[in-house]
Amino acid sequence: MNEYIVISNLKEAKFKFNSIIPKGKNWPKEYDCRFIEPGLINYDDMGAGTALVRREALDKMADSFKGRPVLFRLHDEATPENFEDIACGLVNEVYFNSANSWYHAKFFVWDDETKKGIESGQYSVSCAYVPSETNLDGGIYNNINYDMEVINGEYTHLAIVENPRYNGAKIFINSKRGGKTMKEQVEKALAELTNALKGVFGKDKKTLENVSTEAVVDLGTKLDGIISLLNEVKEESAKEKAAAKKNQEDDKKKEEKENEEEDKKKEEEKKNAEEEEKKKEEEKKKENEEEEEKKKENALAEEKNKKKQNEHFNELKNKAASRGGAGDTPLTNTKEDRRATGKKQYGSE
Repeated sequence: MNEYIVISNLKEAKFKFNSIIPKGKNWPKEYDCRFIEPGLINYDDMGAGTALVRREALDKMADSFKGRPVLFRLHDEATPENFEDIACGLVNEVYFNSANSWYHAKFFVWDDETKKGIESGQYSVSCAYVPSETNLDGGIYNNINYDMEVINGEYTHLAIVENPRYNGAKIFINSKRGGKTMKEQVEKALAELTNALKGVFGKDKKTLENVSTEAVVDLGTKLDGIISLLNEVKEESAKEKAAAKKNQEDDKKKEEKENEEEDKKKEEEKKNAEEEEKKKEEEKKKENEEEEEKKKENALAEEKNKKKQNEHFNELKNKAASRGGAGDTPLTNTKEDRRATGKKQYGSE
């Protein structure tokens, strides 16, 4: 849904932007609706009986809808002088949809309450117009009597209502085609074509000879509509298949990329693990080397200390020998040793 406002056609409607701002806290939204179709329409509630409005008339009237106000819940008399006070939106574009033989309008709504009503699905659309040229002779169309024919006219407003005059009128909350909307269009077109065929060919030979030109033209119009619709369905189907194929390719590329990234991540983790293991081995090797070096240092220190002790012991021996000792005889210190030594030297203790 496009959430912006198009300025085209507003100048013609003498629209003042500062009058719409207080009516909504959010940006205006665009909606698409089908609002009228060629054929018969009953206006008994307005005292106008049944009217015939052909496509030629609706083509003439289409441009007058641009810039007209959108009203919420009811029809009201809209004029250039008062529409700023009663409008909740503005019609911006009108086009004929050959796929369903309806006239569509795109319109903007700035009023938040109206947006909620539309998006609740409880409302549809109803258009109002003033005929400027009519044929009051009446006639028969598709074996139905009508009281007048609208030749030309001018739209005054589009109303968002719960009970539209046209049963098939509908607001499309977004303009995306396909899905349920397309299915509804196909079913409706087929039903209309079936009824039209029965209306023309489901008659006896005598009645068939008197079939009106309008009925045949109407049948041709419906046939053109359903052919266009089926071509559109075919085109939409081809687009959907192409989109589905592209999505599959995109999903495959995405999966391949994810797998590639996952493999890269695993490779990186493996490399980090190997580097960590190598680092641990190098640290362990260094610790072992340091431990071996320490052992060697301890052995050298022990050997040096032992050598020093031997040197000290030899020094004591040499000193004892220099005082007249018995060479390798150990130095005596006990009482018995001293007595023995005295007796030996002096002949008595």
